[in-house]
Amino acid sequence: MTPSIAHGDGSARSRLDAPAPARAWTRRRLPALLAALAACSPGFDDPSLVQDLRVLGVRAEPPEYLLGDAPPAAWPVRITALIADPHGEGRTLGCEVRSCTLGDSRTCEGAGDVTTLAAGPCADGETPFDVEVPRSLVEAAQAGDPTFGTPVHSGVAVWLEVVVRGGERPLYALKSVVFSPENPPGRTANQNPRVGEVRLNDMPQGTPGEVPYVPGVSVRIEVVPAEGAKEKYLLPSLMPPGGVEDLQEFMTVAFYADAGSFEDATRTDQPGNLFEGTPSGEEARLLTRWTPPDAPVPVRFWFVLVDGRGGVDWVVATGVPSGP
Repeated sequence: MTPSIAHGDGSARSRLDAPAPARAWTRRRLPALLAALAACSPGFDDPSLVQDLRVLGVRAEPPEYLLGDAPPAAWPVRITALIADPHGEGRTLGCEVRSCTLGDSRTCEGAGDVTTLAAGPCADGETPFDVEVPRSLVEAAQAGDPTFGTPVHSGVAVWLEVVVRGGERPLYALKSVVFSPENPPGRTANQNPRVGEVRLNDMPQGTPGEVPYVPGVSVRIEVVPAEGAKEKYLLPSLMPPGGVEDLQEFMTVAFYADAGSFEDATRTDQPGNLFEGTPSGEEARLLTRWTPPDAPVPVRFWFVLVDGRGGVDWVVATGVPSGP
């Protein structure tokens, strides 16, 4: 049986590039790899259409630790998996959170150093697992980073894998937890972003968690990050070494539903040219247009927000059909 593999913090390889094998990464790799949104989508050309068992997102709380002079033996992290099981009829699945040194398969299957950090039942919806990341994993990642111990070292990622069993095939989703030095001075740890509101046709949702729609009539859906969700952050610069780069996050949203179709399955506020910004000088909006089915059926939505640095949040909503 062939496994299904999801990579990153919220999307399958068919939507965004998969991250490299789990190893220490430089500052240049970090934003690109963490920008991925996670979702297993075996067998479907449109990964935004959820018709099978899927892992749509994995969140770590916290997503980043700053390392002081006396690191503890382990760091507590809550790993939450967002699972969609549209035809599971409430069945109970089995989940496992584990760590290993990833090989070419991009899963821990067959690895010789697999460590199970947590295991238990899971199901459609959110399932949290409280784990502890041992210092040995962080030190192993640091040992593989050529910048470790230099002025340009900005941190390493420890990859954790969430395995979901009980469907037609196992699902594997990767999640990073970042461990960084307090470099440069004044640096703060990344926090998960938060969704502020969902707007429908430029209006706030009338009832939170509901998306009213008329069959066959498209709806404009916008995910608005909460105030302050886009963090500014500091990183050590490569040129000159020891300098400081003052940066700001970009947000990306993946839109999922179990019926209908999206005009754009993902939207980002990152400009195509970072130096030019958006043409109007205004921040891009995280919106798309959804065309519902012609028949009045209940619809489920999942909107997954990531900050490009490992932070994740999401909103789950129900589509409610109504007359014209």
